[in-house]
Amino acid sequence: MEATKRIDKYLSGQMDADEKAAFEQELKANESLAEELALQKDMNRFLQGHRRRDALKSELDALGAEFFSQKSGKVVSMAGRRRWMLAIAATVLVLVVAWLALRPSLYEQYAVHPPLALVEKSSATANDLSMAEQAFNHGDYEKALPILQEYVAGNPTDDLVKVYLGIAKMELGETPEAREIFTSLATSTAPEIRDFAVWNLALSYLKDGDEANCSKVLRSIPADSGYYQIAQQLLERLNGE
Repeated sequence: MEATKRIDKYLSGQMDADEKAAFEQELKANESLAEELALQKDMNRFLQGHRRRDALKSELDALGAEFFSQKSGKVVSMAGRRRWMLAIAATVLVLVVAWLALRPSLYEQYAVHPPLALVEKSSATANDLSMAEQAFNHGDYEKALPILQEYVAGNPTDDLVKVYLGIAKMELGETPEAREIFTSLATSTAPEIRDFAVWNLALSYLKDGDEANCSKVLRSIPADSGYYQIAQQLLERLNGE
């Protein structure tokens, strides 16, 4: 009980400088206390995420209706795209927190992909697009992959769907090919595409167990990116903090 009170005081920032320094020194020598602190951090993140999830879901639903226009087949403004991708990044962070309680692998914890929504184009039938969406969103990447490949071949400027194609390849273990896609989009002039691609580039290294390159990519994510917060969290996990 006393340890819990001290941890709460530490996490809430109520310790003075000397007390905080002494507590952090004790953490280095007391493995049990350090584990309890880590557990309390995870629990706090989970509870915070749980409260935010419903609000974020409502925001995503509203932004999704704006972002993916099914009437004209055209994507809305760059401002709309930006707000959509920031909302996705925030939602991914919330879902990651929930995964932490189940303790899967790091990749499984962080590879929480936003749903795919395709804009209808003349090069693909509505049925094909619907099939790709359903397959991807249900984790059937093998079924989604050939449809996404055909779609991208007919719509080579649709960089957003290219990222989803890379994700499908990554999930199927085709990480070198996925990285080629993500790397090609990592310098995109559209921030929402660049951030989405760089985040998944980091995940591709994480999936392969290449923590060094994963960390390198994560550190390249700027503070104004919607993925900055989750990137910092993953860096802490990789560094054992």
